[in-house]
Amino acid sequence: MIEGATLHAHDAFVSSDNAWQQRARLHQSLWREAHGLPAGQHNGRRLGSRLEPADAEPPTLSNYLTPSARNQVQRAVEMSAESGAPLSRPRLWVDLLSSQPLCFNLFGPLAEDLDLATKTLQMMWPDIRTVREIRFEWSPGRGSMRYTGNRSAFDVFVDCDGDRGRSFLGIEVKYHEDLSGSPAKDADGRYPKLAAEHGVFHQDSLPALMRLPLQQIWLDHLLALQTLAKDDWGSGRFVLLSPMGNTACTSAAAHYRRCLTDDTTFDARTLDDLVQAARLAAPRSWPDTVHARYMDPALVDSVVAPEVGRRQTVREDQPDYVVHTPQPGRVVEGFSRVRLPFEPRDGLLAFRRDLAQACRALMAEPGQVLHAVYESDDTSRVDIENVLTYNLGAGALRDAARNGLVLERSYANPPHDWNHGHRYALSSAAAPWGFWHEGDRLASLDLDAPPDLFADPKAGRWWLAAKRGALVAHTTSDIPPTAFAVRLTVSPPAGWRGRLIGLLKPLVDGVVSALHAHTGPIETVLDRAGGIDPSLSRSEFHELLTNPAVAPLGGVRLVVPWGQTLQWHPADDGIVVLDARLDPSSRPGRVTAEVCHAVVLTDPAIAGVPVGGGTA
Repeated sequence: MIEGATLHAHDAFVSSDNAWQQRARLHQSLWREAHGLPAGQHNGRRLGSRLEPADAEPPTLSNYLTPSARNQVQRAVEMSAESGAPLSRPRLWVDLLSSQPLCFNLFGPLAEDLDLATKTLQMMWPDIRTVREIRFEWSPGRGSMRYTGNRSAFDVFVDCDGDRGRSFLGIEVKYHEDLSGSPAKDADGRYPKLAAEHGVFHQDSLPALMRLPLQQIWLDHLLALQTLAKDDWGSGRFVLLSPMGNTACTSAAAHYRRCLTDDTTFDARTLDDLVQAARLAAPRSWPDTVHARYMDPALVDSVVAPEVGRRQTVREDQPDYVVHTPQPGRVVEGFSRVRLPFEPRDGLLAFRRDLAQACRALMAEPGQVLHAVYESDDTSRVDIENVLTYNLGAGALRDAARNGLVLERSYANPPHDWNHGHRYALSSAAAPWGFWHEGDRLASLDLDAPPDLFADPKAGRWWLAAKRGALVAHTTSDIPPTAFAVRLTVSPPAGWRGRLIGLLKPLVDGVVSALHAHTGPIETVLDRAGGIDPSLSRSEFHELLTNPAVAPLGGVRLVVPWGQTLQWHPADDGIVVLDARLDPSSRPGRVTAEVCHAVVLTDPAIAGVPVGGGTA
């Protein structure tokens, strides 16, 4: 949570705000200040996330970022008397936090440039061929019993041509909202009856769907299903868009998806990804303006960073690190001022030595796995496999990880003013992850690896095996996801004397690389195809490297020449959970992988959940 003094200094303190809402409100207040706009009023007091009417109402419209956004919102207001669209004024003008201005700021330029809209939305939904029209606050029939009988509407409605003919996206946009409030009434039980007609919901999920926080998602989805069933559409889906940081929405979306027997007509995406798609598609800078207005963490970090600095101030008598064992033989904890690098020096060299020595005392019994967590409120992207295993020295964990291991990233504050925390604990193999749960699937893999891949594991060879194996992409994207999880199961070949911890890095690098498309220079890379495998031709190497159809983790500069060989650079710094297990019961040489979006269980910044509980 952000300190009250910081929020008060920018007229952004509201006692009921959760951590994300605090950050979003402060962001809008700082944006307003940066543009020289005075704070508005709410319930008789200054509120930094509001504008004064003189700055906000037509013709000024300071809440809107581009001429296209201003044109579209004024057009929607003019049409609202006829359409019945609930465009509430003055909120539409003065409220910087409202998701309605966000809709116009993001989709307004797309509504006026349908070619750009097509290019942008195709990156998110490849089945879109041509965008015909974008409407705001649109419903096929408010209050009509032909649809849901209520006054629900889509924040944004995209009319397009798709693979199955005329298609639509009905989009609900959330920014600071947490899906709380008052549930809609349904005295005659109409909504469960509609749900039963469409046959896409688990029957036992209805009680959850009828309650908050899922009810609004459900009602909007029902409106999309009724629109698809009653009108002339070949396909359609309801989409929930919310910021990555709004964990109330992203967690609710993941819960909602589990209520479905068929999720063809439902999707949930982050605003961050859509803005990034617009940045890639647009020749102009307006997507950067939207990103700065709503999502760029630097704005809030500029005033919150001093708080973090105060929390991380190290006492003069505090050492560079501490290692202790709150449960000898079962739990090891280490804390440091500086993150442990691959080649530590001075005090960090001693930290690695002491932490590795303590970890060597961990020996997993049957039914146990190693559960390791890296904890820091430093939001820099890091490779948790490196921080927790490779930089420590994998040999220190060979006995602890003999059956399997789970690596997790936590963004909580380490205890006792430390900046970085490591925790290694033996836990039940059946224990759930501690900080994240599985969201939408991205890819799956099932392959039979020859013994030489285990005897001489290299990232490039595992990449080729994955590409030639039963690799299935459940989605496509041009953009690497911001947080994802990887599950691996490994059944070693007969006679293998290695350890899972020693196989981990090349296996993970190879499998994750197989889920990318290479977007960098390629000719000098192709020259080294034979170094991966003598059977790999230049043409096959080119096709496997660049095919976007099997790249659910998006495009990156994946591989670069390195001496006479190649160096692989997958976006594995987006992995927040790595779960790898040995499975001796399966056929020898079998390797499976499941990759999915990761959804935070409880935002550590909210809960303040520390890695350890011992004293330092």
